[in-house]
Amino acid sequence: MDAGAKPLPIIEPKFSFEQVLAGLWCNPEYDKYAETDMKPNLFPGKWIFGEMNNKVFAFPFDKSTDEEWSTDVPHWYEINKQWNDDSGGIYFQLKSYWIVSFDRGYEYFIFLRLSPGMDFYEFTLSLEEFPTEIDPNNASYHIYHRCSSKSSSTDQ
Repeated sequence: MDAGAKPLPIIEPKFSFEQVLAGLWCNPEYDKYAETDMKPNLFPGKWIFGEMNNKVFAFPFDKSTDEEWSTDVPHWYEINKQWNDDSGGIYFQLKSYWIVSFDRGYEYFIFLRLSPGMDFYEFTLSLEEFPTEIDPNNASYHIYHRCSSKSSSTDQ
């Protein structure tokens, strides 16, 4: 290390949001929603996460088999809190923004859990405040599995 360089701070947890979520995530069970009039599709079949201009983004795909995303406008995420549990699961409180046009957009709050093996994530979202639990019986519950770039099959 250079004598004048300052050591980097230790940041816990070990992985950042964009490091652990980068790539494709699928749930073929949500493909059926692409056939409805429900737009924007609140349960897309596939997401691709990445980083652009130091911000985390995600583009939705209507179906898990689609090769092109369903919108030209990504969802952007800000991390409010991040922590690990004893089993190795990683939790995030996220604030998300989806700007549809110059005069219309959405802001919502997400409570997300990434599995210890980083092979699936689940979350609950709210338009009003950060959810306090991830409940599969909640209407806004979602689950996605890491999927390959060639198909909608999950990498399990």
